[in-house]
Amino acid sequence: MRSYFCFMFLTIALGCNASTGTPVDSSSDSEAASNATPQPQSSQASSAPTLSGKWQLVSLIRNGKEALDASGAPIIAEFQNGKHTMKQAEKVLANEEYTLDLTTTPYSINMAVVDGPLAGKKRTGIFEINGTEARLCVTGSEERPQEFKSDIKSNILVLKRM
Repeated sequence: MRSYFCFMFLTIALGCNASTGTPVDSSSDSEAASNATPQPQSSQASSAPTLSGKWQLVSLIRNGKEALDASGAPIIAEFQNGKHTMKQAEKVLANEEYTLDLTTTPYSINMAVVDGPLAGKKRTGIFEINGTEARLCVTGSEERPQEFKSDIKSNILVLKRM
């Protein structure tokens, strides 16, 4: 029961919204960054942001309040090749597909739950990366958040690169 609750909570917190674009983690050059359609990752420019890799969830703000219970095993998010998983210890909490749009300000992320009770659930979000920290603001609606604000419609996740 607790596992199901964790899965539901993180899936809702992360958010999703399907896109027909190709998964992207960085732009290969300035031309790709200026193109409205996300391009596949080929070579990584040093200035291009990327979510690729493993991250530890360090904060989850829901309805303006911290909602992450830090007493358990750390929650690890991995973004790779358009696939996103969230795990706590060996337990998979979320399995999603994602696409990024690096042409928007702030950057946009679209996610879709792949399996489980919420399979097909789609959400939108925005994100920013500052050094080894990523901040995501996600919502469960088609309306993408315009700012990093936690309210009844959106949650903020803070991740630290591992």
